[in-house]
Amino acid sequence: MPEVKLFYEKIIAEEMFEQADFIEGVVAGIGGAFGDYDKIATMLQKMRRIGE
Repeated sequence: MPEVKLFYEKIIAEEMFEQADFIEGVVAGIGGAFGDYDKIATMLQKMRRIGE
């Protein structure tokens, strides 16, 4: 999922937090559907800290 990570980091860098929240929800939904939500949630938390 490197392309998702890069896209998410770009959104945060541009301070588009509403879109970042939407993307986070979509990615979390996909992760939940495929049974890897914990790994994705951790990755998203780290990326959000980078954007602060």
